[in-house]
Amino acid sequence: MGRGHRYFGTPIPSALGDNHVEVGLDTINSLCQKTMAVMTEYPFTREQTVPMLFPPDVLDRALAAKELIEPETNTIDYTIAGAVLNLHYVGSYWPPINESAMALQPSAEPLLAFIEQVRAIHLQFEEIKDVLCWLNRNATPGAIRYYFPVASALCPDSPPLKALPHVPSRYTQPIGINDWMQTIKDASACYASTQMLPGTARFRQRERAMWLTFPGEMIRRGPIECHSDSMTYNL
Repeated sequence: MGRGHRYFGTPIPSALGDNHVEVGLDTINSLCQKTMAVMTEYPFTREQTVPMLFPPDVLDRALAAKELIEPETNTIDYTIAGAVLNLHYVGSYWPPINESAMALQPSAEPLLAFIEQVRAIHLQFEEIKDVLCWLNRNATPGAIRYYFPVASALCPDSPPLKALPHVPSRYTQPIGINDWMQTIKDASACYASTQMLPGTARFRQRERAMWLTFPGEMIRRGPIECHSDSMTYNL
């Protein structure tokens, strides 16, 4: 997964320490992966998914040629609804089939619905990252603690946060904060929801030869524009 550019204009010094923000971003990614494992489920196998992607005649031709070809790669990427479905064909009934032959079938509706479900969760956690990074570059530590107390949990060892007095302290209102207020509220609610994840929540392992990748992209949220990271989720 790649880190997107999240400075939102001319960079200014880091309020919390860039290394501590990186720790926070890693924590957010971990919470996102655990949430995906708990909240989403794709009930179809690879062998059930491939026929969703290709017409029957393409599948028949691919099967007929299986013993006659040596594929250049066993993993093929298929761009579907703005995401990339990665299929690993080792051990599959079919040989790897090029993306150029793809034509989504009516049976692909559950796959499309699953992609949208995963995308919605993915963007919620990208929102938390956007808020943390914007405040880190545009607010003082005191303002960060006031507007986004979650930062203390995400960056627990940040010296500027640890140095703040326990009682509320004076701070300078960040320029542009009004444009971010709804996004900050949404990000705080998303983080709060992760505190209800079961203690047994773990990353979903890559056991089914299928995974989804969402490329980094620019996302507009009301008056602000943010950059999302490229993230991969196992099915």
